[in-house]
Amino acid sequence: MNVIKVNTSTIGDNVVLPGIANKKIRVLAYMITSVAQNYVVWKSGSTAISGNVYMPAYGNIVIHMGDLWPAGGLPVLETAIGEDLVISLNAGTAIGGHLTYYYIGA
Repeated sequence: MNVIKVNTSTIGDNVVLPGIANKKIRVLAYMITSVAQNYVVWKSGSTAISGNVYMPAYGNIVIHMGDLWPAGGLPVLETAIGEDLVISLNAGTAIGGHLTYYYIGA
């Protein structure tokens, strides 16, 4: 498992993790916070894999699943094979946080 920071303020699509040929990205947990009201959508490449995740100003969201947390658990997001993990911002406000992930073969 790996941990990477999430840090962007650019409206629209932002690549969080690059895709790797013949592999999916599985996200086991994430935490994000926003300095202003905003909503985000997680995507596999250009395809939405979440609904709108609404963020109040200085609000945060913490997501994880599974009894094995933090050593394992169930994925909360998964990309298609070879696709980037993308976070799309509705507004150009700062988003920060981190996520726990791993790449898995197809």
